[in-house]
Amino acid sequence: IQEVSFKLEPAGTWMRPALRAMRMVMQEHGLRAEEIKKIDVYLHAPSQKLFAATKPTSYLDAQVSYLYLLAVTAHGIPMERWQEPGVFRSKALRDMIKRVELHPDEEAREDLYRELSVSPHRATGALTKVKVLARGREFAAQSRYGAGDPGDPATRVTDADLDRKFERFAAPLLGDKGQQAPHALWGLETRTTARELAAAFCRNGKK
Repeated sequence: IQEVSFKLEPAGTWMRPALRAMRMVMQEHGLRAEEIKKIDVYLHAPSQKLFAATKPTSYLDAQVSYLYLLAVTAHGIPMERWQEPGVFRSKALRDMIKRVELHPDEEAREDLYRELSVSPHRATGALTKVKVLARGREFAAQSRYGAGDPGDPATRVTDADLDRKFERFAAPLLGDKGQQAPHALWGLETRTTARELAAAFCRNGKK
């Protein structure tokens, strides 16, 4: 159970290391979306071919397009809004998508197949490199894991991370019960009853 990976973003598994690398570049250098001229992403070839939609038309497309997900990350759009039609249809996002290009990377391919070739034959990460052209120079970062993956202490999920995810994506659906649910969950071992847990997840508060 210590190897469980938590998705903290509404994004496909393969895309998450790219998003982390993009955030690293943006935050380290204080880049703004309007400064970005080009985003080059280097990754294993299967992802380059399968997940390169340039014009998402639904929330499903929005989850699995490298180009779109990097565009919303570059613009700093809150992740709880990534799947809103008004966001993925916006001109600013479409313009940013045109600046993103995916490239096959031999090191990333070797890294992936090395893991797949040995038991238990599954990938725990996906090495991805991001290079951003802005301010007349190139900024770069890379990541093998996404936020919430257990393979790196820097990406391993914390209780606070899970609370923030719940607050952003689930709490609004519960109305005034949204703040009670995490408290009930964390208390399951010591204080919360099944009745209290059910009530915390009921929007109208009935038991």
